[in-house]
This record gives sequence, C-alpha cells and structure tokens, in this order.
Amino acid sequence: MGKNQITEAELAAMAGDTRKILKKQKKVQIVIPTDPDKPYEDFYQGFINGVPYSYPRNELIEVPESVAALINDNMKTVKMKKDLEDEYKGRG
Repeated sequence: MGKNQITEAELAAMAGDTRKILKKQKKVQIVIPTDPDKPYEDFYQGFINGVPYSYPRNELIEVPESVAALINDNMKTVKMKKDLEDEYKGRG
C-alpha cells in the first residue's frame, strides 16, 4: 500500500472510534429540509469516518452535535448554490 493509504483494519478502527464519540456527544434537535435539487429524496444520508447515517427529511429528529453541524453546513452550501443559480437565471 502507498504511504497515504488507509488499511481496512485502520478504517474499521476509525469507524469504531467515531461511533463511540458520536454516541457520547450531546444530541440536538434539527429538521432537515427537502433538497430543492432532489425533492424525491426522503432521507438525508452521509458518512463520517466510515460510519453511515441516514435521517428522514422534514421531521424533527435528534442527532449528535457534530452531525448537526455537518448537515447545517451542507444545507447552507445547497442554499448558496440555489441562490447563485437563481441569480444567474435572472440575468438571462
């Protein structure tokens, strides 16, 4: 393996550590809105260090703080993208 590649064992250990950290974290309530680019998706899905997560959209849910921060950052990016697209379309 190359110097910067992670082995399966290292990835599994990292995922195990991440699960423990997420389990201990304070939980916060959020609502994940529908993605305007993917209105057909009923769930928000992702990974943190090999740990998968899937949460329903448009429902009040509890998630670990760090997951909420990632989701909120992603939602800001989605909104920024949509605003820029709308601005660009308005120039045409």
